[in-house]
Amino acid sequence: MIQGTKSAGGVSTALWRCVLSSPSPASWSRIKLCQALAKRLLRHMGELFAFVRVDGLDADNNRAERLPRPVVVQRKISGGARSPAGSATRLALASLFETWHARGLNPCQECLTLLHSRCPQI
Repeated sequence: MIQGTKSAGGVSTALWRCVLSSPSPASWSRIKLCQALAKRLLRHMGELFAFVRVDGLDADNNRAERLPRPVVVQRKISGGARSPAGSATRLALASLFETWHARGLNPCQECLTLLHSRCPQI
């Protein structure tokens, strides 16, 4: 590896630049896709491996993907809302209650506080 060419993820920048600059005439569309992927990896290398540097950061997005699941299951069981406004209200309330829960606040108390305020700010 050439000194000073190591990127954030430990991959040689010189190697990536070689891949980007020497296309083979075998399959131009495939090469263009590979080049686009390599450029994207170079551009986002620091973000892709943030979980290695930061303790407690997950390597995947599973937790965020699972958060809306209870709302979706409840919607399917109940048959959903009867109107677009009802759907919007249900989603807004679910978002508020989940946010309060994630912040360690009592959702019922926060809801009462919001309802009793003169000018609620959401």
